[in-house]
Amino acid sequence: MKVLITSNKNPDWTLECTLIRETDIKYLVWSNERKTIEMHFPKHLYTMNKIRNQTYNKKGVFMNKIVQGNSLEVLDTLEDASVDAFITSPPYDDLRDYNGYSFPFEEIATKMYQKLADGGVIVWVVGDAVHKGSESGSSFRQAIFFQELGLRIHDTMIYEKNGSSFPARRTGNRYSQVFEYMFVFSKGKPKTANLICDKKNKWSGWTTFGKGTNRDKDGRLVEGKGRKPTPNFSPRHNVWKYNTGKSYTTKDNFAFAHPAMFPESLAEDHIMTWTEEGDLVVDPFVGAGTTTKMAAINGRRWLGIDMSQEYVEIANKRMEVANEMITQGYTKDYTPVEKAGDLTHKEVSSMSKKELVELVLKLQQK
Repeated sequence: MKVLITSNKNPDWTLECTLIRETDIKYLVWSNERKTIEMHFPKHLYTMNKIRNQTYNKKGVFMNKIVQGNSLEVLDTLEDASVDAFITSPPYDDLRDYNGYSFPFEEIATKMYQKLADGGVIVWVVGDAVHKGSESGSSFRQAIFFQELGLRIHDTMIYEKNGSSFPARRTGNRYSQVFEYMFVFSKGKPKTANLICDKKNKWSGWTTFGKGTNRDKDGRLVEGKGRKPTPNFSPRHNVWKYNTGKSYTTKDNFAFAHPAMFPESLAEDHIMTWTEEGDLVVDPFVGAGTTTKMAAINGRRWLGIDMSQEYVEIANKRMEVANEMITQGYTKDYTPVEKAGDLTHKEVSSMSKKELVELVLKLQQK
C-alpha cells in the first residue's frame, strides 16, 4: 500500500509511503538525483490513504451507515461480540437539550457490553452537572455500573478543553470547569493499544548512567551493552488537551448546529490507539458524526446511531466530507522522525527542493 504526499511548493517531488512490515512503514523521498532516505514510524502513527468499504454484518443490515433510530434496537441488529470499539459521548445530566431526547443508561450500557468483542474498548466521554454547589457524580456511578457488568476500568483519562473564554469569578468558590472524563472500559485486556508517542523526552539519548557510552579500542565512543538510551519521544500522558471552537473542533462549520461536539482529533486519537484498520467502530449517540467521520477516513468500518433526524442529516453531510477527504488522500501528522531530527510529515512535505536535498545528504552522512 502506498501514500503519496506531494509538495505544493515543489510539485516535482513527492513523499512516498510504502507499508513494508506489520509494525513499520518506510518513507522514501525522491529528488531529481533519485537519492533515497528511510524514515521509520510505528504503524499507529500514520494514516493509510485507504478505506475498507465492507458492509459485512451477518445478523443485520447496518454497516458503514448513519442510522436514525433507537440505539437499543439498532445495536440489536449487530452480532454479539462484534464491535471492536464504542467511542461516544452520551447526553448526560441534561446539560444540553438534544431535541428532547434522553437515554436509558443501564439498558444501553448492558447492550454495549453484549455487543463488545473480547479485548474491545468503550471510550465514554462524560462530565457532571453542578446542582446547588455539588457535582452530580453521575459519571462515576456510570463507570461503576460498567465495571459491575464485567468490564475493566482500563483508564480514567481527562479531556481538557483549551477553549474556555470565561475565567472563574474572583468572588466565587469554584475553579473554572475545563475538562470532561474519558473513561476507557475494556472487555479483558485491550487487544489493541497503539499508544501515541508524541511526548518529547527532555533526556532523550541519555540513560540512567549518563550517555551510556564506552570507549572502543580505537578510541571511538560506543553505546554500552544493555543500556538503551531514552528515545526522543514517549507515550503521551492520559490528560489530553485540545483546542475547541470553530476551526479547531472541526472545520465543518455546518456541524456546529449540534450543541456539544468533541474535537475530531480526540475521536481520531482514540480510534488510532484502540483499533486497527478494518475494525468496527460504533457510536450509539453519533450526534454530528465526529466519530464516524474519523473512523471512515482512517480505514475502519463504522456505524452511527441517533434519534434526531436533524443530527443524522448533519452526520451524513460530514460523511460526504469524509469521502472527499478519502478520495483526495488523507494523512495524519503525528510523531516526528528520529533520523530526521524533529521533523513532522507536514514539515518535510513543505520543504523546498534545496532543503530536501540538503536533508537527504545530511542523513546519508549519519
